[in-house]
Amino acid sequence: MKFILSFFLLLFLFVSCDTKKLSETPMSKFVGTWVCESGIMKGVEFEIKRAEDGSYKGSVKKLNDEKYVKLFLEQDAVIVTKIERQSNFQFSLTERKLGHELFGLYDLETSITRNVQFNNDGDIVEAGKSTVLYRKK
Repeated sequence: MKFILSFFLLLFLFVSCDTKKLSETPMSKFVGTWVCESGIMKGVEFEIKRAEDGSYKGSVKKLNDEKYVKLFLEQDAVIVTKIERQSNFQFSLTERKLGHELFGLYDLETSITRNVQFNNDGDIVEAGKSTVLYRKK
C-alpha cells in the first residue's frame, strides 16, 4: 500500500513539474557589451563575440580610472577567454586576471574560472550568489 501511494505521489510530482524552468539558456545571451560591476575592474566595459571556431571571447572596449587597470590592461585586450556550458542555466566563464603577464613570470595562475548564471534581469552573477559580476550595457 505504501509503495502504491508513494508511486502515485512521485508520478504527480513529475506530471505537475513546469518544463519552462528546465529549458536551456542560449549561449548567444552572452553576446554584447558588458560592464564589470565589482572590484578594481568596476566600470570596465568589454564586448563578448562569438569567434569563427564557435567559442566566445570578450575584449576590452573601455577602461576605468584605476591606476592598476591602466597599467596592466589595454584596449582590445582579451579578458574573457572561454565560456562553457555546465548545465541548462549554469556556465563556466574563464577570465584573465589583471596583470596576468606578471603572474605568468612567477608561474602563478593567470586566469580565474567562475561558475556563473544569468539572473532575472539578464545580468551575469556567480552561481549561488546574488552579487552582480557583469551588467549588460
